[in-house]
Amino acid sequence: MNQRPADFGVDLVWHSATKYLNGHSDVSAGVLAGPAGILDQIWDVALLTGAVLGPFDAWLLLRGLRTLPLRMPRHNDNGQALAEALSAAGASVVYREIDDLSHCYPREINAEMLAWLRES
Repeated sequence: MNQRPADFGVDLVWHSATKYLNGHSDVSAGVLAGPAGILDQIWDVALLTGAVLGPFDAWLLLRGLRTLPLRMPRHNDNGQALAEALSAAGASVVYREIDDLSHCYPREINAEMLAWLRES
């Protein structure tokens, strides 16, 4: 979250959906993002090995995704406050709001993502 690793040439990105995306600890899941050609090959293996979410787990994850737009600003505000406190105490801090880290996403959740979540 808050990063765009594909801008640095990363082919695949794996997110833990267990706690961060879900917002609870009642589902074990992950999200893989990347080019369709690579994901198609991985999907074929996932179907054969059974490495896909069941319907209830998918519903639980969707429930958590609906609250992500509310949780992300709080995560970012907490990170900002911690970075400022550590920096003020003399610690060496690299944080996107203190330093110019142009590879990071803006703090606002993408409007397209919000629309998709409301439709789901």
